[in-house]
Amino acid sequence: PFESVEELSNKFDNLISGSTDYQGMEFRLSEFYTEEKINTTKTLNYLKHIFGESYSINITSHAKQIGNKYAHGYFTKAGIYIWQNAEIGTEYHEAFHGVFNLFTSEQDRRNLINEAIGKWGNPTKESISELTKLYPKLNESQIKDLAVEEMIAEKFRDYAVLKDKSNLPT
Repeated sequence: PFESVEELSNKFDNLISGSTDYQGMEFRLSEFYTEEKINTTKTLNYLKHIFGESYSINITSHAKQIGNKYAHGYFTKAGIYIWQNAEIGTEYHEAFHGVFNLFTSEQDRRNLINEAIGKWGNPTKESISELTKLYPKLNESQIKDLAVEEMIAEKFRDYAVLKDKSNLPT
């Protein structure tokens, strides 16, 4: 949805200043405080390894409050932003969104969404409601797909954090 890094930068500035237009942004929302925070150097290295040096990856000093939660990180097609005090694993969650949206075909995304629904069931009414509020321009089908994508991103996050704690390669 974003044409350039400049457009993304403007969107981020608006987000920090209180804008509620979240189209084209996918968030990892969580409580503000977390005991286990990311290692920013490791996060940057991990994301640059996956996306390369030319993709915009940023550690921010801001966490935007959205309802009663905070955006610890977010993905757009122009870049990934991770809050410097984000919960551990946020980098994996956002990396999933990046790979899912930038490196897979529409058919592969559809297949993954259908497989996830078959394995874990439909998204909860709560997640559908939360996403509908965040993305009022999306239709019901798009909201459901996004909710399933969020489920998969969290499952990948859980998997990667467990592998990290076990000192296995991700």
